[in-house]
Amino acid sequence: METIRNTVMSACIAAACISLLGGMTAGTKLGSCVRFIGELIMALILITPFTGGAAVSEFPFTAETFPLCTDDISERYRETVCYEAEEKLRAAICAALDKAGADYDSIAPELHISEDWSISIDRVRIKAGSSGAEEVIRAYLGEETEIVYDDSEKYP
Repeated sequence: METIRNTVMSACIAAACISLLGGMTAGTKLGSCVRFIGELIMALILITPFTGGAAVSEFPFTAETFPLCTDDISERYRETVCYEAEEKLRAAICAALDKAGADYDSIAPELHISEDWSISIDRVRIKAGSSGAEEVIRAYLGEETEIVYDDSEKYP
């Protein structure tokens, strides 16, 4: 009885997936291929109980069985969000510096994303020709922002 239940569940899951893929590829050459492969999968699912194989619903689809899943993807996502936030902050700081007429060569903000996904600005690395850039950055980001000059001299 358990075998029949698992087979029916597997067939339902496969039918839903085949229907979804068929709907997305309808009217294309890929659509006929998807339908053909779907029919083969459905036939395999229906034959499996008679050959002693496992049904689709018996496979353990968890993060432990797929090592590529959660940790690696989550870390890559965190890095991507951090990179994009740094780029947007850099563009905003550059726009503020340009508006103020401050002289600078390059700006590189460094951000950190904590476990609860809050973003904090660790520091801003700057190559600037005058102290005016530092004043604009502090006015834009706040006095507590650490500003690090990349050159050995603070002001040339």
